[in-house]
Amino acid sequence: MDKKERKEYLKQYQRDHPEMTRQWAKDNPEKVKEFQEQFRKVNYEKIREKNFKRNYNLSYKEWEGLWYAQDGRCAICDNFFVEMKAIYVDHNHKTGKTRGLLCHNCNSGIGFLNDDPELTMKATEYLIGE
Repeated sequence: MDKKERKEYLKQYQRDHPEMTRQWAKDNPEKVKEFQEQFRKVNYEKIREKNFKRNYNLSYKEWEGLWYAQDGRCAICDNFFVEMKAIYVDHNHKTGKTRGLLCHNCNSGIGFLNDDPELTMKATEYLIGE
């Protein structure tokens, strides 16, 4: 049995014996963690693409286009993004339309203000009035 055949055999075995597979995973958490870490490293781009599609209906190419259009900066504060995992896709929660890429602080700020333009304008007026 070659490597590809063995992989298919194991996949089918897991489908046919889910309770044994769950028990093995429960008994071997360190092996499961090691496998998951290796899987994420090997399949990082596929996982990222799937998450963009599922969460924002956005392909990785579209995300990359936003990143380049914003010159690798937050759409609100204009700071450069330091880490890839600290880039947030800002979107309208009602329509699902993507607005841009934000840093954690800006994304949290508008989120805490419920994405409400009137409320953000009041907050701005408040800060200017200092």
